[in-house]
Amino acid sequence: MVSKEEFDEFVNKTINTDEFADKKRKNVTARKISFVGFLICLTGLILFICTFVFYDEVGSSFVASSFLTAGIVLGFVGFPIMLNALIFGNINRDLEKYKKPLVEFLLKDEEFYYNPKGCLARLDFKKAKVCPTYDNLIGEDYLKILVGVSKNGENVYLSISDCFATKIVHTEDGNETVSVYRGICGVVNFPTEFKCKLTINNKYHFKFKEVEKIILEDIAFNKKFNVQTDNLVEAMYILTPTLMLKMKNIYKHFNELGITLDGNQMFISVPHQQLFRLKRNRKGITQSMFYGFYEDINAITEIINEIILNERIFAQ
Repeated sequence: MVSKEEFDEFVNKTINTDEFADKKRKNVTARKISFVGFLICLTGLILFICTFVFYDEVGSSFVASSFLTAGIVLGFVGFPIMLNALIFGNINRDLEKYKKPLVEFLLKDEEFYYNPKGCLARLDFKKAKVCPTYDNLIGEDYLKILVGVSKNGENVYLSISDCFATKIVHTEDGNETVSVYRGICGVVNFPTEFKCKLTINNKYHFKFKEVEKIILEDIAFNKKFNVQTDNLVEAMYILTPTLMLKMKNIYKHFNELGITLDGNQMFISVPHQQLFRLKRNRKGITQSMFYGFYEDINAITEIINEIILNERIFAQ
């Protein structure tokens, strides 16, 4: 993966092209129109209050004036909102066009496959058990990337994407589709199995029948993570101080994190978050909107690499 400095420089060049600059100008124009609309709306509201307070004659003329004033207010409220939504909404859609080139530049030195419209395989999502049951699964920003090499010289890949799972619920009024999971979900397949089962802080995950909760010496870690395992000794070899520190950092980045080790697979889930998300801000289209691209992948791959390097935790 390229350095953060290289990525920032590429982003800066991208958003300073003539085409992008035109989109930024449209964004600024939309915001100015909305502000003017707000001032007009505020003026209309004041007029309405004045009409209500100071109008002397009560009757049809008063009602007519009140409705007229209210209509003006509503008109000036609705117009800038709709105009801003149309213009800024188009800008947001245009920004998605820049996502793939930015991701491809970020990972240009890696072996990877990226599909903005792709989704994690249904079987992998089912094995991750991030929700009890589901009927439909869609996703986007599917990424498969080489994250390391095992001690046996075999490649280790991460497959990950945004996932949106829904379930059809039968009610008296008919069928209703409800969301059961929305967030990031990924899987890493290792060439050998782990020596124990371990699930960390995944409130959506089924509890293995044979696992039990453990308390670690790191108080700050215990406050953020709920750890369960079927082998306390082997779990302690996995949860090294370095890994726990990186997990606390990624938790700070995403606000949520779930990890499960079972067999030769590692499952990663981050509910309520998106991979390669654009960070919105009040300053319009800026370089900082794309910081998440680098931070997301870097944070996840750091944890995986730490596990790959820990040969002690794998069965012979």
